[in-house]
Amino acid sequence: MGLRTLASFVVVVWGLSTLLFFILRINGDPAALLAGPYATPDQVGLVRRELGLDSSLFVQYITFLGDTARLHFGDSYQLRQPALNAVLDRVPASLLLAFAGIALAALIAIPAGIYAAVHRGSKRGQLIVALTLVGQSVPGFVLGVLLIRWFSVGIPIFPSFGFDGPLSLVLPTVTFAAFLAARQTRLIRTYMLEELSRDYIMVAQANGYGPFRVLFKHALRNVAIPVIALLGIDFGVYFGGAVIVEVVFAWPGIGRLMVDGVLQRDFPLVQAAIFVIAVTVFIVSRLVDLVSNQIDPRLRTSA
Repeated sequence: MGLRTLASFVVVVWGLSTLLFFILRINGDPAALLAGPYATPDQVGLVRRELGLDSSLFVQYITFLGDTARLHFGDSYQLRQPALNAVLDRVPASLLLAFAGIALAALIAIPAGIYAAVHRGSKRGQLIVALTLVGQSVPGFVLGVLLIRWFSVGIPIFPSFGFDGPLSLVLPTVTFAAFLAARQTRLIRTYMLEELSRDYIMVAQANGYGPFRVLFKHALRNVAIPVIALLGIDFGVYFGGAVIVEVVFAWPGIGRLMVDGVLQRDFPLVQAAIFVIAVTVFIVSRLVDLVSNQIDPRLRTSA
C-alpha cells in the first residue's frame, strides 16, 4: 500500500509539473519582461541565454525533469535566490493561516452542523442552513474588504495587511474561515442526518437509550471519520491556495508568492511552489488516513 501510494504521488507530481511547465511557457517570455520595455532584441536574447531559455522546449523539459528529481528548481528570476528556499520561507505563514482558519471553521461548523441535524425541523435549524447559504455566497475578497473597512479603517483595531504580531492574523483568519465554516456546517449536517436515519440508531432508541448516548456514543463516532477527511481535504486544498485572502491582506504566504510568480513569469518560483504544495497535501492525506484508521480499525483491513 505504501509503495503504491508513493508511486501514485510521484505520477501526480510529474503530471502536474509537466502540465505547469508547458502552460507557463505558453504564457509568455520572461526574458522580455525582465529585460524591460526598451530592451533591444540582442539584450532580450542575452537575458534569455542567462535564464537557459534559448534552447529548444524539449531540451528545457528534459533539463527541468532532471533538476526536479534533484529538488533543484533554479533561482527565482525576480528574487535572485534559490526558488525552493524562497517558497520554504513562506511555508510558516501559509501553515499558520491554514491551521487558524480551519480550526476556527471547525469550531463553528461541528456544533452548528450537529445542532442543525438534530433540530432539523426547528426555526434555529433552518436559520443555520440559511446562514450556510449566505456564507457560501459571499465572495472572499468582498468579505475581506468589508472587514478591513470596518475593523481596520473605520475602527482601527486590527492591522489591514502583512504580518506584524497575533492581531494581524485575526482578519485573514475570519475571512478564510467564513466560507469554510459555511461549507463544513452544511456537509456535517448532511453526514449527521444520514447517520441518524440508520437502522442501528433506531434500534438503540427502541432499547431505551437516551438521545445524549445515541448521539455522542454511536452517531458521532461514525460521523467523525468523514469529518476528519473533510478537514484534511480543506487543509490540502487551501494550504497555499488561499490566494484571494493572501492578496487582499498582503499575507506573506505561498499563495501570494505564487501569484507574483505567475504575473512575473517566474517559472522556477511557480514550479517550486506547486511542488511544495503537492508534498504538503500528500503528507496531510496520509495523516488523515492514519487518524481515520485509529478511529475505525475496520479501515485497515479494508485497505
